[in-house]
Parts: sequence; structure tokens; C-alpha cells
Amino acid sequence: TLTFDTDADEDQTIAAQIKAVSAADVVTLAITDSSGAGSETMTFSEAIGGSTAATTIDTITIAAGAVTTFSSTVRADTITNANTGATTFSGNVDATTLNLDGGGTVALGGTTTAAVVISGDSTTTVSANKGIVGAVTNDGTSGEGTLTFATTTSSTEVASTTVGATSAVLKAINVTTTAGTASLAGNVFATTITADANNTTGSDKVTFEG
Repeated sequence: TLTFDTDADEDQTIAAQIKAVSAADVVTLAITDSSGAGSETMTFSEAIGGSTAATTIDTITIAAGAVTTFSSTVRADTITNANTGATTFSGNVDATTLNLDGGGTVALGGTTTAAVVISGDSTTTVSANKGIVGAVTNDGTSGEGTLTFATTTSSTEVASTTVGATSAVLKAINVTTTAGTASLAGNVFATTITADANNTTGSDKVTFEG
């Protein structure tokens, strides 16, 4: 296990690629906050998990208070984010499961290919013209978890399949487009769903296809 602790008097940047050498390697990355202050940021400036299945690492865990930024792509079998602060994935995320267990904010800057499991009242924002490839479920308290798709400016499938479930809805889902079509391919379940298509031509739209 590689452990990085945000307990420092300044922000820290890890300028190293972290990946498996072969598929048989077991690589775990843990970001912790031993002080509990949650005031400094741990930034990983290089790709995590390489670019192939063989170099993918096994597990990434982000503890409560461990403010973390991944500046490049991230590939891991399981990512568990219990952070109560900010977690930023600037590039594409490729995982079997992305667990959002904390109550903090999560920024998904690229395309996220994973089963996304919400277990806390987190707020997740997907960048413009990007999407989630995989189901989004809530295995915590029904009515928790906000998912916002930033304003799309070209036709984008923002969600490839189901978001939420009848017995485990999200708190809110927000979708906005100013050009083209923002589409959600599966059924969508939330206490509040806001869909906003606004441009001067009237040709843009948000579609719910489930």
C-alpha cells in the first residue's frame, strides 16, 4: 500500500506515475488526513494506473478530510472516496466501481467509465460535454446525493444507463444544454430533476430515453 498523508503545513504535489507493472501486481493507493484538518490539498500530477488493463492499480481510497486532486487520468479496479471536502478528477476515470461515500464535492472532469455508487450526501459535477458510462446507484439513504451535468454545448450522452432507482432515489439531478442534445439513456430517479434547454434557435433539448 502506498500511503500519502495530507497532514502538512502546505499543499503537496506527487509528480510520479503510479501503476502496476503487470496484471498480477497488487497496488493500493491510500490518501489519508491524519490531522483531520482537511485544509491542504494532495495533488497527483501524473497518470494513475497507466493506460492499459495490465497497468491498472487495484484500489484507491480517499479518507474523510483528504482533499485530493488527480490532474491526469485514473485507472483502478475500485475507487472509494470518503472525503468530506473536495475531490477532483481532472481527466478520464476508468474503474469497475467508483464509490462516493463521503458528503463532500466531487468534480469529474473527463469521461467516467464506472459503476458509480453513492452512499452519502455528496455533490458531484460532471464537466461540460462529458458523461458517465455506467449505472449510478444510491446504496445509502434514499434522497441523498446530487448529480449535476455542467452545461453541454454539443450533443452529449451524459448518462449511458440508469441513474438511481425507485427505492433509492438521488436528491437532485441537474442537466443543462445550450446546443445540441443532452441525453440520459436510462431511467432516472431523483426527488428533484431539473432539465434546462436554452438557446435562441429552440433546437437544443434534454432527452430522457429510459
